[in-house]
Amino acid sequence: MLVANEELDAWAEDCLRLNGLLLGVMDKLRIQRESERVEELANIRQKLWKLGRQVVRSGAADPLDALPKQVERVGVEVKEAESIPLHLLSSPKAQEFARAMRSAALACAEMERERGIYDGFAEILEDYAVGAEEEVFGKPGRG
Repeated sequence: MLVANEELDAWAEDCLRLNGLLLGVMDKLRIQRESERVEELANIRQKLWKLGRQVVRSGAADPLDALPKQVERVGVEVKEAESIPLHLLSSPKAQEFARAMRSAALACAEMERERGIYDGFAEILEDYAVGAEEEVFGKPGRG
C-alpha cells in the first residue's frame, strides 16, 4: 500500500500533537494524585511516540524539525546551531559514538526481548543510533 508523503507528514504531526496533549492531561492527573491513570497514559504516550517515529522513518517529514520555528513564533529566542567543521562530523570519536549508540540500541532490544518487553526504550535508542550513524556515515544508499 502506498501512502502519499503529505499523509505521512500529517500522521507524524498528529502523533506529536497528541503526545503534547497527553502530557498536559498527565500533568493534571499528577496534581490530583491519580498515579494509576498517569501510568496508563504514560504507556499510551510511549506507544504513540513510537508510532510517530516509525512514520518518520517511513518517509514523513520529522515534525520535530519544525519545533524551533514554532518556538520562535511565540517569542522565545532560538539560537542558530553552530556549524561543525566537516572533518569533525566523521572524526574517529564521532564514529566511536555512532558505533556505541548502535551497540546500546541492539543490547537494549535484546534485553527487552529477554524480559518480554515489546514497547520499551530500545525504540528510542534505535532512533538515536540512526541519527548518529546518518550524521557520521551519511544516509544509507548515498555514497
